Amino acid sequence: MNNRNINIRIWIFIIQIICIVNQSYATQKPRNLQVEVLDSFKSLYNKSESIEDKARYALEITGFLAYNRLEGENADLWLERSTRYIRKISNPGYKGYWYTFKSYLLSTDQREIKYKYLDSADMIFPVTDLDGRNYLQYIRIRYDIAYERYAEAEKNLEILKKNLETQNARPILWGSYYYQEMAQLGWSRKNYKEAAGFFTAQLSCITMDESFDSKLTLVHIGLGFFVNNPTSYARTCNNIGISYVKLDSIIKAVSYYKKSIEYFQKQQDHPGLAWTYQLIGECFVDIGMPNDAESWFQRSIRELEYYPRNFVHDYFQCVTYLNEVYPQLNHFDQWIATLDSAYNYFNEINNVSGKHYYLLGALLLDKANACASAGNLVEAKAELRKAEPFVHMDAGALPHTSEIENRIQSNLIHESIIKAWIAAKENNPVKYAEYRDKALSGIDEMKDISMQMPVYYEAAWYMINVHDYTHIIQRHSNFLRKLNTRADILQRRNLSGELADAFAYLKQYDSAYKYKSIYAAMNDSIYNFQRIYAIADLSEKYQAENETMALARKNEILSKQHAQNVILLLSGIFILSLISAVLFLNRQRLANLRKIEIIEKEKIKLEMISQQKELSETALELMRSNNAYGGLLHEVEEIGKSVKGDNRKHFRKLIIGHKMQSQEDTWRQFNAQFEKMNSGFYDSLNDLEPGLTESEKKICALMALGLSNKEICAVTFQPIRSIYTYKNRLRKRFSYSSDEELSEMLSKLLKS
Repeated sequence: MNNRNINIRIWIFIIQIICIVNQSYATQKPRNLQVEVLDSFKSLYNKSESIEDKARYALEITGFLAYNRLEGENADLWLERSTRYIRKISNPGYKGYWYTFKSYLLSTDQREIKYKYLDSADMIFPVTDLDGRNYLQYIRIRYDIAYERYAEAEKNLEILKKNLETQNARPILWGSYYYQEMAQLGWSRKNYKEAAGFFTAQLSCITMDESFDSKLTLVHIGLGFFVNNPTSYARTCNNIGISYVKLDSIIKAVSYYKKSIEYFQKQQDHPGLAWTYQLIGECFVDIGMPNDAESWFQRSIRELEYYPRNFVHDYFQCVTYLNEVYPQLNHFDQWIATLDSAYNYFNEINNVSGKHYYLLGALLLDKANACASAGNLVEAKAELRKAEPFVHMDAGALPHTSEIENRIQSNLIHESIIKAWIAAKENNPVKYAEYRDKALSGIDEMKDISMQMPVYYEAAWYMINVHDYTHIIQRHSNFLRKLNTRADILQRRNLSGELADAFAYLKQYDSAYKYKSIYAAMNDSIYNFQRIYAIADLSEKYQAENETMALARKNEILSKQHAQNVILLLSGIFILSLISAVLFLNRQRLANLRKIEIIEKEKIKLEMISQQKELSETALELMRSNNAYGGLLHEVEEIGKSVKGDNRKHFRKLIIGHKMQSQEDTWRQFNAQFEKMNSGFYDSLNDLEPGLTESEKKICALMALGLSNKEICAVTFQPIRSIYTYKNRLRKRFSYSSDEELSEMLSKLLKS
């Protein structure tokens, strides 16, 4: 029976090998530079023998994962792993990076804590660590821009610039980041011309180096690698293109998008290609070419499917654009099919992560919209009922971020818009007016015009379709007054054109002519055949290149079929000759490893139990000794009361001296035993809360052992009220609400 089972397993193993070989020839896994670099990090970490090297590579992996989203990887886990090594070495630079990474990994709503960690890092980083201090300054600038503290961002950018001019730092690396943040600051202030200039300057700092050096200082692999390679070059080209689109210079933008596609294809960077295709699709939307826009958005989705769980919001953004394109084309069946596919995609991911309920609600509302637009009101209402649990869910069950709050608010407005659209289709003006006013009221409550406009455009589209021009004129006019910068020219053009149509419908021809003239003037600067030609040319080249690449891949697969069969045959013979020996040796090795593992676990467990028991017995023995000694002193003190004169004072002073000496001896004896068994306890305590007094450390050690208040009083000779005071102070410092939670946390430090 055993021989038969072994033979069956051998054949199963051979079949698996054949399938793997077939798959390796049939499909080529896309290259991912991020994964390659991470694997190199992990290899260096695993080969490291010294504690300092372990700490360094654990920190490098943390920094790398903080900037690069990789499926199945957790930056917090590597940061925690680095903590164990940093405690054992005296390297302030590593601690500075630890505080910086800890700050970066916190959520955006923890603003004060993020800055607090940066301040701690600033105090720890040595003055001689130029790269570390520059990196800290760079992170501080990113925070300032994200939190709209533009004055502070300019000040810190000026400091970084002076540092680069006076230090012998890495000019290419830090110069690239300096120009990048200057450009981001320009974007934040809608100064797109300045942003384009700084992004162009950043290109000159990129060296196109695809290798990395393991001897670089900390975080320079995580940061520097993706500054100095074609992928970073392509991303910067896209940023320049976005800036030129905002400046109404589509031809320049398309020229940079072409460069991006070239470099992303060489690196097989599918997320980068998806991003570029989406940007080109947006250009087609702007110039009124929905057919081409739909094609580019679908290409973007296909590229994102290589890494389904890493780019959820990018996928959703493409679907959002398609919601705008399909109604213009009257492709309702394709619209519904795309939404069904997206819903299944997000539902599968949500079953794993549980973080995307609000996106599922948005997709169901979009499908209700598509069904209503196609005239299927029954199915539209069914989709609305299906969406209700997602739209009206408890926001407290989701992470507290501004993005999620905006999406939940948009879903509620979207629901009212769809209900108004269905009411209009059913010729129910009362319900239509009720839901329309509810949607417009929700739009007015949104804080920023950049969030209002996309939702309002959707509402306006339905109001135009039902000829609700009175509200269109009122709302469009208000938004035109708010949109007064060059960057808003596309929105102003669209609003002006729709206002002209509204006034014409109401037979107010003077106003219609006025806004039609404004629309024509803006349209002349935006819509031109040269732009259409440039984008259409890009589309044709992409299509031809794709066909050529598909034909080349097909020929390559056919040419490898013969070699594949030979390799399969040789692989089968080789595996049959070795499999029996490998299985036997592997079985023996696993059995021995299991025995050793069980013995080691039992040994460690017994040692920990023995040490904990010995320390608790020491504490209790000291407590009994202190109680007996305290009783003796009490009796002596009673006798001393009968002594009179100066002898009484001397006698009392002698008793107090004995008490204090007894306290010191008791604690010294206990603490020596405690530190011997828990050598890292006080270091861990100092890392968590550096400002503890010696008395507070005593109380923490006794609480970690699980001693009661009475037992702590006996060991420390302190009254019970003092113990309560200490515990209350410690709970506040460690932010715990009960003694039990504090004791549990302290007891964990005994095991670290």
